[in-house]
Amino acid sequence: ILNSATTGHWVVRVSLIGYLPVAGFLSVAFGFIGKRLLDKRYQLAMALLFVGFTFLNMHIGPGEAISLPKIKKVFLPYDELFKFVKDNKLHDRRIYAPMLCEPSHFYMAKHGMADEDFLFRKKWDTSYGGFGDFLRGEDFSYLVVPQGPQVEGVIEVYIDKTLIEEMLSGRAEYAVPYKLFRYGENTLTLLKIPS
Repeated sequence: ILNSATTGHWVVRVSLIGYLPVAGFLSVAFGFIGKRLLDKRYQLAMALLFVGFTFLNMHIGPGEAISLPKIKKVFLPYDELFKFVKDNKLHDRRIYAPMLCEPSHFYMAKHGMADEDFLFRKKWDTSYGGFGDFLRGEDFSYLVVPQGPQVEGVIEVYIDKTLIEEMLSGRAEYAVPYKLFRYGENTLTLLKIPS
């Protein structure tokens, strides 16, 4: 509620620490009026706020707060991807995953691959020439391409949109679609780099 109702929704990671004193103040204030909290009107108001912000997408700003209706628009299926990587023993290969600020290392740890060094996010080095030359020159075996409303415009920082469309349609000989992972409106496509 605090994050959605203030300007903090623009810088969530930075602003959250400032909410600790506010939460402490509110808990002391509610302690003074604790007997009133037993009143049915206050319980009803608290329940409505909880339901509104959790289920009804009742956020004041655009925010980065996630409510249940937004979940299928926000999350990418990294859990399924890294389960597949582990089950198929692909973690002994180099995987190029060009994305900023994604939870890959959390899911690598979840699937017991935290200490392994197989995932790379570096920017495309154009000194190799074409994108396929870069992938082969860096000895990548696989490429992960995220798609969906949450990453719209972000992946293009690393790879040109026309290259992405070419690879996902199967028209590129340097990266062939291998496995698609879907969650709601978002997908992760694992592409194989032919040797």
